[in-house]
Amino acid sequence: MFRQLGPVIDDSLATLEGPAHLRRRRLIHPPFRAREIPGYAGVITRLARDLSGSFKPREPVRVDRAL
Repeated sequence: MFRQLGPVIDDSLATLEGPAHLRRRRLIHPPFRAREIPGYAGVITRLARDLSGSFKPREPVRVDRAL
């Protein structure tokens, strides 16, 4: 499936294989280490509050667009 998506999503981690995949994975891995994740909690909380505060009561929300 990812090979077929290659022309559409270009050289992403999902479509790369072998050494190219490993190089890309090493480049993007540091922010996703377990010790880094707690540092994102404040930012994620603020963004979630801002987004949910923009919703109007009883008005439908297009979640796919909101996110």
